[in-house]
Amino acid sequence: MTMRTTGPGQGLRALSPDECLGLLEPGGVGRGPVSFETDRLDAVRREGWSVLVQGHAHKVTSEHEIQHLEQATYLEPWAPGARDVYVRIVPARISGRRIRQDVPLLPGAQP
Repeated sequence: MTMRTTGPGQGLRALSPDECLGLLEPGGVGRGPVSFETDRLDAVRREGWSVLVQGHAHKVTSEHEIQHLEQATYLEPWAPGARDVYVRIVPARISGRRIRQDVPLLPGAQP
């Protein structure tokens, strides 16, 4: 491991993945944009869509909001096991694309 001095008595070193997880576990202030993309494809009909949401993520902590999400959404994880963490993305940008056989391509779009 290489140490690089940033000033008198200070050093900079890379953290291991285990150290990172240990520091993230208790929580804290999160920052920076996140992205979430979802797709639906129909290989037989050669159709589909893709939606990308970019924004800031916030952990949902209110029991009332969590109960609402559990009752109002139809999300079902593929992997077994309980899911007890919900994250809300406050969108700053939303974009999407759809491809269908009966719709011509947009001008300038690549086939």
